[in-house]
Amino acid sequence: MQRPETEIEMPSKNHDKARGLQRDARAWAKFTGSNYTAAVRQMQHPLAQGILGDRISARHLIRVLDEHPLIGARLGESGFRSADPLTPRVDDFVALALTVETLRMFTPDPRSQINSYPLKGLTERFLEPTVSYVSNGRLIWAAAALDLPMVEASSQGPNVYIGINEREDAYIRIMTDHRKDLPKATQHRPPGFVHLRGALERYASGEPIGERWSGERPQPVTTAFHKWLVQQADRDAPYVTVEQMAFHYVTGVADSDHRIATDPEDLVSILTDDVGASPDFIEAAVRAGDQWRSNNAPPLSAN
Repeated sequence: MQRPETEIEMPSKNHDKARGLQRDARAWAKFTGSNYTAAVRQMQHPLAQGILGDRISARHLIRVLDEHPLIGARLGESGFRSADPLTPRVDDFVALALTVETLRMFTPDPRSQINSYPLKGLTERFLEPTVSYVSNGRLIWAAAALDLPMVEASSQGPNVYIGINEREDAYIRIMTDHRKDLPKATQHRPPGFVHLRGALERYASGEPIGERWSGERPQPVTTAFHKWLVQQADRDAPYVTVEQMAFHYVTGVADSDHRIATDPEDLVSILTDDVGASPDFIEAAVRAGDQWRSNNAPPLSAN
């Protein structure tokens, strides 16, 4: 007698994952001309199981090289339309997976155009010492696998422009440039930065990398007073007016030099304690506060 439908055994998630790993290992072994056992070790590596998102599939990576509308069949190690073909070895899979994770860290932005070559250098610095080298072609390959916005950088060159948030890109550049001071504020920190960096640090110390990121992205930090200051900013205003002070404040926020001001008193605190601004700028901030309160004062009572 057939058992009731509710008792029919269904494949477990672990079984499905194991089958997916096996299929990926076979595809990767064939693609790299290596043996299956070595490919399996790469597929099972702790850093290749998905840190900021689902595990990247080797079969998907391979398909991208044929099917992506821009780079398909036109990608080499040096980049787009380069003469040197992509020649990944079997043990390159983890580094490619971590390149994908690094790009996942950023917020996609189709309005932004980040050149792939500087971005590959940033990825190397962020992943060191776990990964020592990322080619321009493999950075583009990882971006294509994530379906990030992408356009040619020129009609002849090997680079492409990739659509990730430019302020987040600038934040990581400062974080990975040992010649510069670290950012003093976090409003432009990529949403996945803390989780990915923590996973890499735990792996390096021999600890489990932890749970996969929840994917929750914080709401953009802003205040009504900050929005008003942005509207006042004028780089060419006479020195030092409220408009000139506001321009430097907005620039400081963009460069992660200081936080976003919540109100006029906080602006004065930022310029005094965090920035060490001159008295002229402090006075302009006080005048800005007076203007803000005047424009936003509650209406007088009819009584």
